[in-house]
Amino acid sequence: YRATLRRRLRSAVESERSQESRAETTAAEFEAAQAKLRATEAKLERAAARAEQTEALNRELEAQSKTSSQAGSIRIDYLRHELLSARRAAREARNERKAAASKTKA
Repeated sequence: YRATLRRRLRSAVESERSQESRAETTAAEFEAAQAKLRATEAKLERAAARAEQTEALNRELEAQSKTSSQAGSIRIDYLRHELLSARRAAREARNERKAAASKTKA
C-alpha cells in the first residue's frame, strides 16, 4: 500500500513539475510574443511618422511648384507685355521717322 502511495505521490510530483515547466514555457513564449508585438507597433509608428513626413513634404513641394509655376507664368506674362511694348515703341518710332522723312521731302 505504501509503495502505491509513493508511486502516486511521485507521479503527482512529476505531473506538477511537468505542468510548471509547461507554464513557464508558455509564459516565456507569451513574453516573447508581447515583445515582438511591441517591436512591431514601434515599427508601425515609425512608418506612420515617415509617411506623415513624406505627405507633408509632398504638400510643400506641390505648393512650391504651384507658386513657382504661378511666378513663372507671371514672369512670362510680364516678358510678353515688355516685348509687345517694345515692338509697339519700335513701330511708332519707324512711323515717326517715315513721317519726318516725308515732311522733309515735301
